[in-house]
Amino acid sequence: MLGLTIISSVAIIGGCGYIGQIMAERIHNRCRDLAAYQQGLLALAREIGYGNTLLPAALAVAARTAGGRAELFADSAAILQKEAGISAGEAWAKALATQKSLPTPEKEALAAFGEGLGLSDTADQLKRIEIHRLRLATIEETAKEEYARLGKIWRSMGWCAGVIIVLLII
Repeated sequence: MLGLTIISSVAIIGGCGYIGQIMAERIHNRCRDLAAYQQGLLALAREIGYGNTLLPAALAVAARTAGGRAELFADSAAILQKEAGISAGEAWAKALATQKSLPTPEKEALAAFGEGLGLSDTADQLKRIEIHRLRLATIEETAKEEYARLGKIWRSMGWCAGVIIVLLII
């Protein structure tokens, strides 16, 4: 009986600790996603400004540079290539609509970026990209502060909740 109690207690504490880790990791992944979007915007600026690359190809390069975390660039490039007569802003908005798990600040910043995508000359596009990249950098700083504050809390809370549950059961 004592062995079963110990095994159950360890399982409960471990499970609650694991849940705390998962919650902290979700906040950390948000920081990684924001960094990936910024890398994608930098690659897009490089392709538009220095490579004179057409927008669908520039978006595809940005997707590869941003890695698997920022599929928004790849989705917009695919939509631009598949649907004739669609503007870059409309393709961006369609791709953004498929991003269900994106937090509101990021979604708003990326939606604002897409509104003027492909509608002006290269110099203006580069300015818009930089403005929106800086906006995402500000959101990322906020997310990093949130992770520094709440990440430790989630981890500790998970372990503490497990201990409290075990104490209540015993």
